[in-house]
Amino acid sequence: MAMNKESFYCHECGYETYKWMGRCPGCGSWSTFSEKKISRHAARKTGTELTANNLAALEITENERIPTGIKEFDRVLGGGAVKGSVLLLGGGIPAWGGNPRLSFRPRAT
Repeated sequence: MAMNKESFYCHECGYETYKWMGRCPGCGSWSTFSEKKISRHAARKTGTELTANNLAALEITENERIPTGIKEFDRVLGGGAVKGSVLLLGGGIPAWGGNPRLSFRPRAT
């Protein structure tokens, strides 16, 4: 069962919206919107056509990696940070309810 949608467009500038407006935000004209019906199937056909690519045909290149000097961190990153990339690091104390200043206090000798 095809469901129809309605769209409104401005006669002056062609601005299109899914709700009726008294004044067109595109050109500022008043009472220039008209309704047009769009079927669900017509809306799908107006989009860009997608095609599948064969994964075997894609060229895979290795990125230059910069070692951080921290062995485990480099392992997690796949051999180091990729040149030109941005790494977002987060962390902290697990939510155990303690005071963070007390948990990192050095031992007295």
